[in-house]
Amino acid sequence: MISALLRAAVLIVLAVLGAGAAMAQEAPCADCISVRVGPPQVVRGPFPDELDAPFVALRLADGTMRGFTANSTTYVVDGTSLWDMGGDRRPVMEADVSGSLAECGRWLTSVARTATGLFGMVHQERACQYDKGETDKSMAVATSTDDGLSWTDLGTILTGQDKPTAGTITGEGDCTMVDGRRLLLRLLPAQYRLADDCRARAHQCADAMAEVL
Repeated sequence: MISALLRAAVLIVLAVLGAGAAMAQEAPCADCISVRVGPPQVVRGPFPDELDAPFVALRLADGTMRGFTANSTTYVVDGTSLWDMGGDRRPVMEADVSGSLAECGRWLTSVARTATGLFGMVHQERACQYDKGETDKSMAVATSTDDGLSWTDLGTILTGQDKPTAGTITGEGDCTMVDGRRLLLRLLPAQYRLADDCRARAHQCADAMAEVL
């Protein structure tokens, strides 16, 4: 009886494996795949002077959430959850002095929590005449020890190899950061013309970030 059951089980396994192999050889049916996306839920905005960078949020020690939204000035917004980000804002990072790489503003684009506080990636702009399509971009890093209510600028880590040019967007910016754990932070470029150059020089960013972690 046991021998017969084992023989039957083996035959079933072989049949399943054979069917799986046959299915693996067949081309996938694209018409059989459907994707359904639910209706969007607006949690903040629209605003004429916000949301010009990725919306960044982190969980605080008391379980509430803190979000960061930016357009030249970076603001902080607190809420009970990610769905509660429509409240009042407070500026935490503003444009630097005239003539600096951040004279037109500083946009916080990414945040990572470290053992000593927060580590932020900051998009900067200078020489801006937006009505003429002109601005020059760069990236800096900053740290915070009070969960993002104030920031210490650690300086610029990435600039373009070009210079501000009339009627043109120049520099390197609009980068975001991915926390790869194990103290590895990856910089993701999103520039108009120089993404390849940014990737080629990514080790410079990594060296600069490693100095402050």
